[in-house]
Amino acid sequence: MPTTQRLQKILDSCRMDGLRQYWEGHREEAGLDFPTYMDWILRERQMSRREVLRRADIPEKYGYRILDGTRRTTDRDRLLKIFFAAHMSPEEVQRALALYGMPALYPRNPRDNVFYLAFRNRLWSVDKVDEWLRYYHLKPLAIGLEEA
Repeated sequence: MPTTQRLQKILDSCRMDGLRQYWEGHREEAGLDFPTYMDWILRERQMSRREVLRRADIPEKYGYRILDGTRRTTDRDRLLKIFFAAHMSPEEVQRALALYGMPALYPRNPRDNVFYLAFRNRLWSVDKVDEWLRYYHLKPLAIGLEEA
């Protein structure tokens, strides 16, 4: 995912008759909203929404609505489960959380420390992450679907 500065440099070198090409080539990379960003992530990893939602143990219909932006959740754990299942990096997770309007992983929060290290070390199994959370006597990732 290019940075805004990199996109600006590409745009600076673009001619007026090349603007359409710039838009087509960088529309997804601009990450304008959460659904577009997540579609880009899944496409990069050659993963389907269905596969990610199955790995995240989130009901398909509910998960599709979160990913396409037609449903909002206030439960950050649900999003984190999706991010683990999508094999995201810590930087991608921070960006996705910001785009969704959720708090970033915070270095002073012990639970967030486990999440950050799990993403950084490519520990993408929700069950393994829950084991580490329990090991440190922290609340495991949300299981229920009160909002669904």
